[in-house]
Amino acid sequence: MATAFSPELVADLVERISPSLVRVDAGHRFGGTGTAWSDDLVITASHVVERDEDIELGLDGDQTAKASVVGRDETTNLALLKVDGVKLTPAKFRSLDGLRVGHFSVAVAKPGKTVRASFGIVSVLGGEFQTRPGARIDRWLETDADISAGWSGGLLVDLDGAALGVNNRGLVRQAHLTIPHVTLERVINELSTHGKIRRGYLGVGVHRVDSGLLVHAIEPKSHADTAGLLVGDVIVSIDGKKVESPWSLASVLREKVDAEVSLEIIRGGQPQTLKAHT
Repeated sequence: MATAFSPELVADLVERISPSLVRVDAGHRFGGTGTAWSDDLVITASHVVERDEDIELGLDGDQTAKASVVGRDETTNLALLKVDGVKLTPAKFRSLDGLRVGHFSVAVAKPGKTVRASFGIVSVLGGEFQTRPGARIDRWLETDADISAGWSGGLLVDLDGAALGVNNRGLVRQAHLTIPHVTLERVINELSTHGKIRRGYLGVGVHRVDSGLLVHAIEPKSHADTAGLLVGDVIVSIDGKKVESPWSLASVLREKVDAEVSLEIIRGGQPQTLKAHT
């Protein structure tokens, strides 16, 4: 059952959350926001970090610290930074289970020397979707709280102060989305381990046709070339998963890193199966 909350509730939770936020100065015209993921790692939006060197983080008060780029993923517009010499206060995330449209939410950011906040409700709560570059966002949400320039990399929190996700204005044009913990964790684990997001690769150029993807170019000595794929072949599926657009091909290959896959193709009107490495 919904209950009334005190006038101080939002102010108190913003004060509680603020130690987990940092200002990110990394070449952008305006300061950006970062969120402490661990005591030495900060997650922010990739578009906030225009350079990989001389990155400065603004902490509580006038304290600053230097940071370096661990890795970035343009397909999710996320970047991971490492800070040395100070201990950060990691944000506490929650799952989106039980969250509904209409629940109160607070956007919190620190693009300047002080924390900023905007209050609203969860206005859209969606399921899995794929960005145009081929990244998988497990779930997503929007809020009607104002997410201004410089707020990307900040948090959307519930009224208990638990983080629903990291706000991002650069992932989808003309929209600000909140990327949930489940997606952040997957991306950060890859960036921490490899410095980038690894994806399977075939080395083909394709056009969409009714039956699948028509191969119009093959990179010499690529996995597709080695597997015997020919220009004019139509790729129907990979390991039984249909590919109906270049984005669906990228999505399937994202899950097939350094693996052998079965390419179901049509050649000269006849179905065939080729084995390929990714």
